[in-house]
Amino acid sequence: MKRVLIGLLVITSISNANYLTDGLKASRAGNYIKAKELFEKSCNKGNNGGCHNLGILYLSGNGVKEDKNKAKKLFKKACDNGRIGACEYYKRIY
Repeated sequence: MKRVLIGLLVITSISNANYLTDGLKASRAGNYIKAKELFEKSCNKGNNGGCHNLGILYLSGNGVKEDKNKAKKLFKKACDNGRIGACEYYKRIY
């Protein structure tokens, strides 16, 4: 039973990392709408990198309507969970 649970955790971690990695690729290619979708999935699954990068999109207005309040919430969520870069963005907005 433990092996099954560990296997499921590994698969979940890999899929979360893939959302983030694919979101970064889409963002670098200028496909911000796709990046937003992928970062959102990553963030919703608890990946702080996804929340951080989604916050950057909302702060800059790339692929989404600029929304500093939403960006601030996303940076805070990522910061509270240990993402140092998100803490820096949060401080700048706050």
